[in-house]
Amino acid sequence: MEQTRWDDALADLESALDRYVDMGTIWEEARTRYALAGLYQRRDAEGDDLLAREQLTRALELYEPLHAVRDMARVRAALAGSEVRLPR
Repeated sequence: MEQTRWDDALADLESALDRYVDMGTIWEEARTRYALAGLYQRRDAEGDDLLAREQLTRALELYEPLHAVRDMARVRAALAGSEVRLPR
């Protein structure tokens, strides 16, 4: 994403998301959805704001039953307007 190669980044994240969903690894799925939201925020194409919000909402829904307090706070901040902060 740092190189703004949106198509490549999107394909990688969607592939990862599919794998995590298939494996049933909820935390990793939520983290990938958070990263997808970050991609949509940065790409800023038409409709990306809605796509980012949808991914953030779904990530929060996944984190809540895990009681992932830091992750939930990060997602809530992004839903309130903060920038998605991706780990390096």
